[in-house]
Amino acid sequence: MFNKRRIYKFHRTCSLLIALPVLLWAASGFLHPVMTNIRPRIATQVYNAPAIDTGQLKVSVEEALRLNRIDSIGNIRVVHMGGQQFYQAQLVIPTETPRYFSTLTGRELKNGDELYARHLARYFLEGPAEGLTAAQSGEEAPNMMHDCCLMATMRIMESDKGTPVHTLDRLLHFSGEYKYINRLLPVYRVRFSRSDGIRIFVETISDRFSLAIDNNRAAFDKFFGWFHTWEWMKGLGDTRYYLMVSITLLGFLTTIMGLYIFFTTTTKKPVNQVTRARRNHRYTSLGASLFTLLFTFSGGYHAFSKIGAGSDECLSIPHSFAAIGLDMHKVFADSGSMAIGNISLVSFEQRTYWRVVAFNAGKGGPIDLMKDQRVAPARVSYIGVHDRSVLPAGDEDYARYLAGKFSGHSLTDIRGIAIITKFTEEYGFVNKRLPVWQVIYGHEKMYIETSTSTLAARVTGGDITEGYSFALFHKHHFMDFAGKTTRDISTMFWAGMQVAMVTVGLILWRRSRRRRSKVI
Repeated sequence: MFNKRRIYKFHRTCSLLIALPVLLWAASGFLHPVMTNIRPRIATQVYNAPAIDTGQLKVSVEEALRLNRIDSIGNIRVVHMGGQQFYQAQLVIPTETPRYFSTLTGRELKNGDELYARHLARYFLEGPAEGLTAAQSGEEAPNMMHDCCLMATMRIMESDKGTPVHTLDRLLHFSGEYKYINRLLPVYRVRFSRSDGIRIFVETISDRFSLAIDNNRAAFDKFFGWFHTWEWMKGLGDTRYYLMVSITLLGFLTTIMGLYIFFTTTTKKPVNQVTRARRNHRYTSLGASLFTLLFTFSGGYHAFSKIGAGSDECLSIPHSFAAIGLDMHKVFADSGSMAIGNISLVSFEQRTYWRVVAFNAGKGGPIDLMKDQRVAPARVSYIGVHDRSVLPAGDEDYARYLAGKFSGHSLTDIRGIAIITKFTEEYGFVNKRLPVWQVIYGHEKMYIETSTSTLAARVTGGDITEGYSFALFHKHHFMDFAGKTTRDISTMFWAGMQVAMVTVGLILWRRSRRRRSKVI
């Protein structure tokens, strides 16, 4: 038989030991949905570039690279800014700054990557500027071919719409403000001259929004980092996770002991402050107990999965393409009336292809990935650089190839493959990249972003279980059917119940101590 008095004393001792960390976890967890809903207001999170204007492709890729004495590149594509089109040449070393060459003259745009970062950041913050697309400026092209770089620079630097840019920095590493959870590197941090100190983080090689943060959001992030994820202990490595696991395990066992005490004892009528506080604690704890078990179990499991895991860094396959023989004009000639939104190079199975993405005019409008959780599917074609042959199911084949490179598995090991255009419990918003291909090898799944030749996520059987546990029990994704607002309310209510449970318990402990001291 259990000794009830001993269990009661042990329950009280354990509760006091974990009271402060549980209170801080619950309070910061209560504020997390608030934090996600007071994000800075921006126009959109997805860049909708205009279709490539073939009339402005006066200089070929090969000629532009030759004029600028470049023999090889990591990749190349066409981008738009300041009413002009430019070849964006990504160099063989991924961390090197991309270079930009006018498609009209082949001249290099000075500080092109910084200008493009400004252009993207302003687009995400305020929406597209009217009259600045390449197609709209096409009538001016004959009179300004020698000034196209200057025109683009002036339009971006002297934009009369919105707030001016205050500072701009290129980040090669994660930091206290731009954490690993944002995944993307290198990125630019573009700070605007506004009272809220808003800064937009953008990735120029993929036209991608990464993060928007202002002074209020930064304060919330710091609060959450200190009291929920314990960023102040980051320097201790896995010690932080061992401590978290210990406290959550103790919280789980303490809750079990509390339930045992509740169901094996009777509730006394409140005759004084102590018995009244004890009754309040009993019923508050009973109401919160289920979610106390869920929070402590999923939180501890999540922390345990981090032990020894190291950096789950996104990996990319580097490419190197010779500048000779690169001619986009043939691709546009073969495409007929189809508008092309983007074009880049890929190489696999000893062949080089143009990766052609069809322009999707219907994907415009504001998009909030945190709320929408999905992107529009892309129409992608693979066309041989040298023979102009079309590779059927080229994007799928490339995803299979990349998955094999990242995993070490052969093509025959693949058990399934599918295109993913929305975030799920398994491949969540934290992974940032969409669309991706899901390649299944038994109990291992690879998520591949073919547009950047990147492994977006690797998920094993244990990862799947932990991911579902954390999503359902900790972040309340079991309420997804009712929408994000209802899910946030559920999270806040039950986190608030944890705060109430600990607070009432501490009041009971304090009143009991006072009563014992008076008796003595």
